[in-house]
Parts: sequence; structure tokens; C-alpha cells
Amino acid sequence: MIGRSDNSCRAYETIVENGLLRRAYLIIYVHVYNHGPTTRNKLDASICPGKANPWPSRRLVEMERMGVLAVVGQDESGPHRMDIWDVTDHLPVDLPPRESLKVRVRREVRDLETAMLDPVQLEKIKEAIRRLKALVV
Repeated sequence: MIGRSDNSCRAYETIVENGLLRRAYLIIYVHVYNHGPTTRNKLDASICPGKANPWPSRRLVEMERMGVLAVVGQDESGPHRMDIWDVTDHLPVDLPPRESLKVRVRREVRDLETAMLDPVQLEKIKEAIRRLKALVV
């Protein structure tokens, strides 16, 4: 662990003591706090050694959106540049629920059907609706 600010230590203690992260997120958070800053590859190798397509690194962006992890630099020592991740001094915020593609397309179709009152755009709109409906059938 590198030297941590008082704020990041308080955030860590609050998150761990109050169970503010689900188990999978907490495993990653505790690991990055204790062994970070780290890259995706190092995180995966530490938590799931030898596994193909391991789960930890797939959670990093979600944890960034929650505010508990952040990209703090770039590792350019290998053939590819990799982000370096570390904990922040923030408590997690709830992520908004994700809408599926079908829900978003259906909403767009509904909006287009409502806009069909304009006779000039009517044929363009009807064609767009047919294409969108074909995507979600």
C-alpha cells in the first residue's frame, strides 16, 4: 500500500465497516486499497490467477462511476499503455439502473410515432420505425 490520505483512509473504513459495497466490489476495493495503485492485468492476476477473462477487471469502470476508484496514471512499460487504478476518498454513489437496448428502442419508437403528426416527415418517420422495430423483434 502506498501512503494514503486521511480522507481515503476514512472512506475505506466507512465503506468496509458499513458494508457500502456489494461483495464482489468490496473484494476489488480492499485489494486495490491494500496493494494499489494497480492495473487491470495485475488485479486479475492477483485475485483470479490463471483464469481466462476474469471478473475483477470488468468491474473497474462501474466502480469508477460509483466514485470509489479512479484512473491515476498510465503504465507504459509494456507493449500497450494500461490505466493505473487507485482508491479515491469518496463514498460510493448508487448507479442508475441500466436500460436494455429493447427498452431504449421502444421508447424511441413511441416518440417517433407521436411525432408522426407532421405530414412532411411522415414517410421518413415510418421507415425509421420499421427499422427500429426490426431490431427488437
